[in-house]
Order: sequence, then structure tokens, then C-alpha cells
Amino acid sequence: MQSDKSLIPTEPQHRPPSVERPMGGRGPQDEKLDIAWLINIFIRGRKILIATVLLALVTGAVYCIVKTRRYEAQGEIAVHPEGSGALNLEDATEGSLAMGGDWSSRLETQVRILHSSTLAGIVISDLHLDQKPEFNPFLNKPKSAPEYVRQARVQESFAKDLTVQSVPRTQVIQIRFRNQDPTLAAAIVNDLSRVYQEHSFMTRYEATQQASTWLSQQLGDLKKTVEQEQQNLAAYQKQYGIIGTDENNNLVMARLDELSRQLTEAEADRITREAKYRIALSGDPALVQSISTDTTLPALQQERASLQNQLAVAQTNYGSAYPRVVELKAQLAQTQKSIERTLDQIRERYKNEFEASQKVENSVRQSLDEQKQTAYRLSENFSQYNILKDDVESGRSLYEDLLRKLQEAGIAASLRSTNVEIIDAATRPIKPVEPQIPFAMLFSLFCGVVIGIGLVFLYDRIDQRVSSTEEVEWISRMPLFGIIPSMTSRGRTRDPGTEPGSLALMSVRRPQAQFSEAFRSLRTAILLGSAGAPPRIIIVTGSVSGEGKSTISANCAAVLSHSEQRILLVDADMRRGKLHEVLGGGPRMGLSECLAGVADWRTAVRSVPDAPHLDFLSRGDRPPSPADLLSSRQMEHLIQEWSREYDHVVFDTPPALIVTDALVLCRFADVVITVARHRFSNRHALRRSSELIMKSSRGLVGVVVNALDFTGTYYGYKYGYYGPTDSSNEAYYEAGVPAEHTKA
Repeated sequence: MQSDKSLIPTEPQHRPPSVERPMGGRGPQDEKLDIAWLINIFIRGRKILIATVLLALVTGAVYCIVKTRRYEAQGEIAVHPEGSGALNLEDATEGSLAMGGDWSSRLETQVRILHSSTLAGIVISDLHLDQKPEFNPFLNKPKSAPEYVRQARVQESFAKDLTVQSVPRTQVIQIRFRNQDPTLAAAIVNDLSRVYQEHSFMTRYEATQQASTWLSQQLGDLKKTVEQEQQNLAAYQKQYGIIGTDENNNLVMARLDELSRQLTEAEADRITREAKYRIALSGDPALVQSISTDTTLPALQQERASLQNQLAVAQTNYGSAYPRVVELKAQLAQTQKSIERTLDQIRERYKNEFEASQKVENSVRQSLDEQKQTAYRLSENFSQYNILKDDVESGRSLYEDLLRKLQEAGIAASLRSTNVEIIDAATRPIKPVEPQIPFAMLFSLFCGVVIGIGLVFLYDRIDQRVSSTEEVEWISRMPLFGIIPSMTSRGRTRDPGTEPGSLALMSVRRPQAQFSEAFRSLRTAILLGSAGAPPRIIIVTGSVSGEGKSTISANCAAVLSHSEQRILLVDADMRRGKLHEVLGGGPRMGLSECLAGVADWRTAVRSVPDAPHLDFLSRGDRPPSPADLLSSRQMEHLIQEWSREYDHVVFDTPPALIVTDALVLCRFADVVITVARHRFSNRHALRRSSELIMKSSRGLVGVVVNALDFTGTYYGYKYGYYGPTDSSNEAYYEAGVPAEHTKA
């Protein structure tokens, strides 16, 4: 038996780890919860998703049926980059492209020409497309619009069905046209190719003729200009004596190049010797030794190092007044003077070499300056000579080139008058390209899936009822103690607790049913959840009314009594408690009378016939302030007495979110069970009530999912092990008669 002091724990007992998500990131458990939650969302909204997808597919199918069949004819032409004119000039059709554009831009220009209204008008006129209703909506209404409006509408209809594009990395242009008449589509493509070829031919031929006429007029003037330039060149040569030479082939320029080379070498030599002289000025023997080939300086440095070592040893051994020490100091001073004298000699030698190279450089620079003056005077004459000579040569070259091209114009104009070639004429298409049935159906399916998913999530946001055990765990932040299945019969769901007396002690009357097995699993979770000793005070509550907590508390107490332990079931809902109706009989004397001191609890408690070890205490009459009675000293005294008399005390309390009765009792509890009814409990209400319960309770807390429908969900595999409900059980639910009158 538990002592009186142990009834109200002063320290929090062990609680199973919460399923609350960590603030800093996501763990594997969070990912499992998210995946299960998403699966459950789609299971709930599967009808919406399926209906949306089917509607989209039906819409796509109707579109494919009513859409007019259209055919596409295709032809190909090649546009060669060679110029068609014999003058090899940019023709009139490509005049705007002669400004440095590449061939791809030229090809795009030809695509624009094929799209032009000029060619479209010629094709429309050739094939009388303005007399066809698919091109001319005003065909039967001659006075409904002006002539220019009708022509514009015909050209718009023509351009809408025409597609012209260049093939990448080729000189080919594809022409495609769509129409409900396949023969007409092919005829339009072929006629447009022919009209474009003729247009290109005429444009290039006329440009060639115009250029030939203009060049014939310009050749006479160009000939006179070239003759005058030749005369001016001859007069200039005679005046300045420039005969048989030029500015690059003469002695002055050769001498100037030689002096420039010598000056470069002199500057390099002077820089080298100056660098050696600067090193010699530093007085550092190590640096001087790196540039000098004299062997005296290294020997002296070696001797000085040896004397320094000997002097250090002698001073250490004999002191500074020792004769040998004095002698070594004198030798070291003499060696130092020799090194300085050698450095002075090397410094003087490099100075002389530097000054000599400087004089050579100045001499060469002076000679170069004098030679430049001579070259400048000669260059003035050569500059004007070269200008005159270039004018004569360019004029003569231009004249000869244009004269040759003009002579070849007649032959070349007839041989290469066009660069357009029809390489693939359009043929009558066989299969329609519109509607594209596979694309239309796939697009409809995609739209249906996307819209359906959106509607499913919208439905989940609107419907705030809990829909899965994972969701209940995540929202309540409590461990899951058990799952109570809903009882179905012939496709209809009968939720526990909705019909008084129907499922009151089902775990006792039908021990082999799935419903009973679920309560036995709940009993195991409760008994094994607390470390040390089994819990004595068990409180059952919920967030709102109608979640079946009375049925849960009654059956939980019943399965606890199976082990021949004494169980007391207390209806602590003194406002609207109905356990007396569920278990049979009137309210009689109950908890309210015991707390008020009107009756003794031993007199008010009565036994339950179906459960020999189970006693029941009803709520009694409704008091003015139930919460005050439950928080009174009398309530604490009763709990202490019940703990001595019974092994377990189960309280059926009001909803924790509506009144504070359950929260008052939570401070006495070893285990607090929160009931969440599947597809009934509100998410926000469950979250808020769970927070209040966890703040108020010091014992073990957990949640039970009630009335879970396993039909069509993966939960059915968990309970499928126990087998289906037998026919007698279905008859019991259908008729509402006691189970002992049915066949087991």
C-alpha cells in the first residue's frame, strides 16, 4: 500500500520523451512524422484529388474531341552566302547587313523577309485565300468592314498559321503552315517558297544592273584622276632626286638602326657596371665578393675569421693581458686593414669601369641624335613621296578592279543571279498536328494533379480535425499510450461513447474483440510507463466534450480489474457526468455529496456487476462550484483513503479546455490520459489543452486516440492480426442488445 505522503509527489516523475520538434533543426524522427503526416493528408483528401484529376482528364478529352483537326505542311529552302551579282557587292536585299553582321544575322533577315506582308499578299492573291472563310471572316459580310480592314484580317490569319525559322548551324530555312485542309497547307508552303525565290532573283538582278550603270559613269572620272596623280608623282621625284629608292631602302636608315642597336648595348653595359659599383660602395665584403673575381678578399676574410676564433679561445683561457692575446689582437687589426685596403681597390676599379661605360653611352647617344636629324630631313621628302605613290597605286588598282568586274557583269548576272534554292518541297501531310492528344492529356493530368494537391492542402487547412496518430503526437507533444478503434457495422461507423450503454464495458463483455484488445494494450502502456511502482491515481480527460473519455475511463478501469485488483472508477465530471447512465442506474449519492460531507464514500460506492473487482462512484448532484470542491482538503483526504483501499483509482474528468476541474486533479495524478477523438478533436483545442495538462501535472502524461477508423489506412495492418469482428459482434452493435445474449 502507498503511504499518505506519497499521494502528492513533490518532484516530477519520469515522463517519456516528448515528440516536440527541436528548435534548431530537423531530425530523422521529424522527417518520419512529416512523411506520415503528408501521407495522411493525401489519404484524407484522396477523393478530392481523384475527382480533380478525373475532371481535368475529362476536360482534356472533350477538348481533343471538339478541337478542329489541323495539318501542317513543311518545306525547306537553302540560302547560300555567295553574292549573286557579278560585281560581288552587297545587293539591295542585304544592304542593311553590309555593316559587319555575321551570317546568322543575315539568315534571320531572310526569315523576316519570308514573314513580310509583301510576300504574304502575293501568295494570298495567287491562291485566292481571301475567298476562304478560315482566312476572311468578312467573306459573307461584304459591307461590314472597309476593304483595307478585310485585307489586314486576311494577312493576320495568314501570318498566325505561318512559321518560318532557320535551322541552327546550317543555311537552311524551314517554312511550315497549318490549315484544316492538308492540300491547301502544302500549296501555300510551295507557293511562298517560289515567290521568295523569284523576289530574291529580281532584287539581285535589278541591283546588279543599277550598279553596272553607275560604275560605267564613274570609270571615266576615275581614269582622269589616276592619270593626274601619276603626273604629280613624276614631278616630285624629279624635284627632290628620289629615284629608284624609298624610305626603307637607304643608307641613312641603315646607319640609324645600327646606332640604335649600339646605344641599347651601351645602356645595358652602363647599367651593369653601375650596379657593380653600387655594390662596391656598400663596403660589405660578402656582397663585394659575389661580384668580384679577386681571390685576395676571400683569403683575407678566412684569415680574419681564424684569428677571431683564436683570440676568443685565448682570452677565455689566459685573459686579455696575456702576450699571446696581445699578439692575436695585433694580427687581427692588421688583417682588417688589409681587407679595407682590398675593398678600396675593388671599389676604385668598378668606379673607373662605370665612368668609362657612361662616356661610351653618351658618345653613342650623341651620334644617334645627329643621325636622327639627318633621317628627319630625308623623311620629310619621303612622306610626301609615299603619299603620292600610294594615291597612284590605289587609284590604278581600283580602276583595274572595277573595269574587270564591269566586263564580267553580263555573264555573271545570268549565271549567279540568285542564291536561294528549294531543297525540299512541301507534300500533303497525312496526320494532323492539332490537337496534340498525348500532350493535351498529359497537360490535363498535370493540371489536375497540381490543382488537386492544392485543393487537398486547402481542405486540410480548412478542416482542423485531427486525422492521424502521428498528428496527435506532434500536436499534443505527448507520447501515444494507445489507439482505440471505431466499431463499424455494414459500412457505418459507430464511435465509442456516442450511445449510452452501447460500449460501456465492451472490454468485459467481448474480451476477444479488437476494441477490447486495444484497451488491454492501453493497460500495459499505463502500468509499464511509470518507473518503480504501477500508478495508483489515473485521470482521464480531453480537450472538448464528445471525445469518448467516459467510455475510455470505464473500459480502462474494467481491464485494470481483470488482474483481480481492486479498482475504483470515479465520475469527477460533476457538471455533466454520464457514467451512471453508461454503467446503468441513477446518480444516487455521489462524489459531490462526499466532498460536501453529506455522505460517506463507502456508502456511495457501488459495485459493477460485469466487473467483480470494479467499484464505481457517480458524480452525484451538481454543486455550485465543482472546481472548489475538487481542490479542497476533503478531496485530498478522499484520495488518500482511496489509495489505501484500492490498487488503482480512475477519474473521469471534464474537458480540460472548457473547465479547470481536470487541471485541479492533475496535481494528484500519477498518470494523466488525454483523449483525442479521430476526425473529431480540434487541433488547436488539443494543443492548448495538452499545454495546460503538462503544466499542471507532475506525473506521467500521455494521449489516447479514440474512434480511429482503420478502413483504407495503413493502421488496419496493425490490428488485422486480431482478426475481423465476428457476426455475433456485428449483431450486437446492430441490435444494441447485451453481448451475453449473442453467440460468442
